[in-house]
Amino acid sequence: GAAVLAPGQVVPGPDKRSIGNIVLAGGDSATGYNFGESGQGLSGFVYADDNGNGRKDAGEPGIAGIAITLSGKTAGGADVCVAISPNPCTVRSSANGAYAFSGVPASDAAGYRIAQQAQSTAPLSNYADGAEQVGSLGGNAATNDVFAGIVVKLGEFGADYNFGERAASIAGRVYLDANDNGVADA
Repeated sequence: GAAVLAPGQVVPGPDKRSIGNIVLAGGDSATGYNFGESGQGLSGFVYADDNGNGRKDAGEPGIAGIAITLSGKTAGGADVCVAISPNPCTVRSSANGAYAFSGVPASDAAGYRIAQQAQSTAPLSNYADGAEQVGSLGGNAATNDVFAGIVVKLGEFGADYNFGERAASIAGRVYLDANDNGVADA
């Protein structure tokens, strides 16, 4: 059964997401049922790495509509997808390429994993694979298009887990071929 708590008693923990068994009669009011959030989460961008340096630089455009999936176990051993529900474990990058997972509890020692959809799937199929940039909480990018070993501690927010992609390009010049030899003569 449910425990009866004294007014103002703090109940910490990632599994405490509801308050129930509150009986109100007409004209009653109930206050002080507050839910504190730790602000924990993970975020990054999917972007066109125009200069190929493996870092998201100012002016490099985001890529919208890319599926990004979070997986792993919480510090308490629960599946992170169950722990953050109703928040999704797969999100799509926004118009500016940003993605984020909010309400993410502390991870186990192995850390969380963030994976990008397959390169062969649209809209990523319009790009060549680029470099990944490990974010602020560390981890690794040993597997292509995957960040692993992201250990999130209580109160931490990991940013800049960025997936770089390479857009196609074409270059050349227009010239007058006065002698019709197919060569840009000097």
